[in-house]
Amino acid sequence: MVNPTPPPAISPAPAHTILIVEDDSFISLFLQKKLKELGYEAIVATSTAQGLEVLGSQPVSLILLDIILPDENGFTLLERLKKNPSYEAIPVVILSNLGQQSEIDRGKALGAIDFMVKGNYSPAEIVDRITAILKQQPPHA
Repeated sequence: MVNPTPPPAISPAPAHTILIVEDDSFISLFLQKKLKELGYEAIVATSTAQGLEVLGSQPVSLILLDIILPDENGFTLLERLKKNPSYEAIPVVILSNLGQQSEIDRGKALGAIDFMVKGNYSPAEIVDRITAILKQQPPHA
């Protein structure tokens, strides 16, 4: 007698979706892989325009935002997000090679909850920081 194969297990939807707006494919794909390993959904957008498309199509719990992007810069996107009632409550963490105090101050003044200079953190430390922030957020905030 042949045993029927059991139906595939249905995995629950991830509790948090992270939008990574980053044009460096090495960094974005590494972060995406590590976050998925932890059970998060991680979506990569390589420009602010792509980031806005993602935001318009699904709820996002956190945005990881680079400043230097191929279209408009991350500061401009951050400012637009914080002026839009649909997106203003989404926490934004800036992850950038820029690290002057004036840039950090500008990011925080525009509404970023954290500013991480890429060269100061290992990818694992970045993921740990994101995880700590998400633990304080309700799913799809």
